[in-house]
Amino acid sequence: MPMIRRASAAAQKLFGTDHPFATGKFHTDGKRLYAVLDIEGTHGRGTERHVNELARFQYVFEHVITPFFLKLELDGEDIVRYWPLGKDEPILIDPRRSLGKPIDPRSGVPTHVLSLAAQSGEPLRAVAQWYGATEEAICSAVRYEAWLTAAAA
Repeated sequence: MPMIRRASAAAQKLFGTDHPFATGKFHTDGKRLYAVLDIEGTHGRGTERHVNELARFQYVFEHVITPFFLKLELDGEDIVRYWPLGKDEPILIDPRRSLGKPIDPRSGVPTHVLSLAAQSGEPLRAVAQWYGATEEAICSAVRYEAWLTAAAA
């Protein structure tokens, strides 16, 4: 709550309104709130887009944070799904499915289960049939689990 209050106070000043969160100019990474600002450029350059982390009033690199935002699915201001490898890869984190564990969205099978099954030595086609998943989903699960392991090391 303290972070939200700080972000709200900063956004009220920034947007000149008592209800800044109704402007629709926000993103979140689940921990912080970011305002997307279109600021008049200098020397007639038109407008420039800036992203500001509100609680600390800290500008962030748009080209770094924007790809993360594209992995989120929003319902209004709420994050409802996260596609950690991007929306083109069949790995989904959804708090309403499998207790928020990463899954194959089609079959609903957790990625760690698919990854372990792929390491069983059985053909991917057989593993896909066991779990009602596609071979592509199993390969994505293996890549995702390897990425998690590397990130934890």
